[in-house]
This record gives sequence, C-alpha cells and structure tokens, in this order.
Amino acid sequence: MRTKTIVAVFTVLFLVGTVFAGGNSDNANKVEKRAFTATEYPLAVLDPGTLFVSDGILHLRGMVTLALDVVSDPRGGGYFREVLNGNVTYVNGVMGSGTGWGTFQSCDEAGNPIPGWEGTYVIQFFDLANLNWIGEVRAQGTGQNKGLRFKSTSATNGAYPSIIVGVMEGRSE
Repeated sequence: MRTKTIVAVFTVLFLVGTVFAGGNSDNANKVEKRAFTATEYPLAVLDPGTLFVSDGILHLRGMVTLALDVVSDPRGGGYFREVLNGNVTYVNGVMGSGTGWGTFQSCDEAGNPIPGWEGTYVIQFFDLANLNWIGEVRAQGTGQNKGLRFKSTSATNGAYPSIIVGVMEGRSE
C-alpha cells in the first residue's frame, strides 16, 4: 500500500510540474528566438530636419530618412522611414562624437508607413565625420509581424552600408 501511495504522489507531482512548466503538446506558448544579420542602405533624406550649433555642439532634430534593410530573416527586411535626432561635437566645421536617438517604421518605397515594424534606437557617434558609430535598436512587430520583436546592434566603420546583428523573438505559430 505504501508503494502505491508513493507512486501516486510522484505521478501527481510530475503532472502538476509539467502543467506549470508549460509542457503542453502544442507548444502554443513557446517563444522562438532567431539570430539575424542585416545590411542597411541609406536611400534618401525625406526631410532635413533642423540643424543648429550652440557652444560647439551641432544639434539635429527631426531628420527623416528612407533606408532599405536586407535581412537574413525575411520577416525583418524592407524599407524603413527613420527619424533622427542628435547632439554631436562640432569644431572647425568637423562633426565628432556625440549621441543620437530616434524612431523608425516600416514603409513603402515612397516613405509612406505600412504595417511591419516600428521601434526606437539610440546611437553613440565616435567620429561622425568619418561615419564611425554604433547603435542599439529595439522594435515591435505590427501587421503580419504582430507578436514578434527584435533587438539588435548596428554600426558603420567608415562607410555605409550599416551592418546589423540581432535577435528576433516571438511566439511560434
């Protein structure tokens, strides 16, 4: 009798543990993580925004650009409308180090917003005159990508295009 009780208790504990651990057969709650790489090509400045210099700092507000991202995961690529703000040292007409931040959204070839991705980024400029910078990007999926998100690091080292490395994650279908 004692053996049956012990087996019954372990069986109940196993089943309860399986339920609380999410061990169901359809894996509906499984979070999928997938690494990706991308190359971003700047295409156009849609709005130059506002530039002004104060105390040796160049301030940029609201520059709108159009870029094309070619991504190893087909859910991540396409055209993006990006809004850039920044503060960069500006000495003798040369841009140097500073910070940037902004937003981006999936768009069509003309820059009109469409569902896909929207997010934010922050950038550390090391030597903007020579296009040396690194940035962190975070995004949420919209439309067909709803439920997905990604975070990545992007950088240039003296020339465009930007190189992007990141992880996309979301609920598996």
